[in-house]
Amino acid sequence: MELAAKDLRSSEHLLLAGNQRLTLQDLSAVAPIPRVVVFNACEAGPVRGQAKLPQYESYSLAEMVLRSSVEAFIGPFWEVGDDAAAAFAGEVYTGLTAGLTLRDSVTQARQQLALAKQNDWINYTLFGDGRFRLA
Repeated sequence: MELAAKDLRSSEHLLLAGNQRLTLQDLSAVAPIPRVVVFNACEAGPVRGQAKLPQYESYSLAEMVLRSSVEAFIGPFWEVGDDAAAAFAGEVYTGLTAGLTLRDSVTQARQQLALAKQNDWINYTLFGDGRFRLA
């Protein structure tokens, strides 16, 4: 599952196409739980902060996803540029479709951003099991 949004800094929802919102409650109802989740939005990676919905014991959308038993989560820790976000996602998916593990795909994507002199090469965080591989 990949979710791309502009900014998660002060929000308890993702703004999707057509101005639809994806909330913590929506995420808690997703079934079956995806194995890998990518939030390709500014500051999607931090997992601690002020509680948004204490009944879920989660402090961010990222933490909500991590607590839902997904195998892996990827998100940028800081603000990310649109070009870097698109390039990172493209490289990760290219690596996965070529048979790389998620960990190796993320590493390859970071390296490509660094080679392109994109400062966001260090921005993306992989939480969880990086051994995921497309079958």
